Amino acid sequence: MGTMKTEGLVCVVDDDAVVRESLSDLLRAAGYRAACFESTESFLASEERGGCGCVVADIHLPGLTGIDLAKRVAVTADAPKVILITGHPDKSWHERALYSGAAGFLRKPIESKTLLDLVERSVGHDPPRT
Repeated sequence: MGTMKTEGLVCVVDDDAVVRESLSDLLRAAGYRAACFESTESFLASEERGGCGCVVADIHLPGLTGIDLAKRVAVTADAPKVILITGHPDKSWHERALYSGAAGFLRKPIESKTLLDLVERSVGHDPPRT
């Protein structure tokens, strides 16, 4: 069956194609399935939304922001965890991200291990039982 984590669909929402590609490559290399979207609106309208265990979203998106995305999915049944990312080191965004119900907040450039640790916790893998 391979190392693919079947329940591990991670959706990446960023208007920067380079960021989307690099994050999806990183997630796939770690064994997750990744789906990419360039806006909150395209993610919310997608079929993948229902099976998504975790969303990695840029805060600064045209239209609905990553914070809007976090608030909208938080009220749904089986809501995916949302990890917000930003290239703008503004403290007020960090506070707003936490109040939105986001599972994590990372600044770009993103540390790969930190992101993967957050994703792992967000998709709810239980540690192996001993």
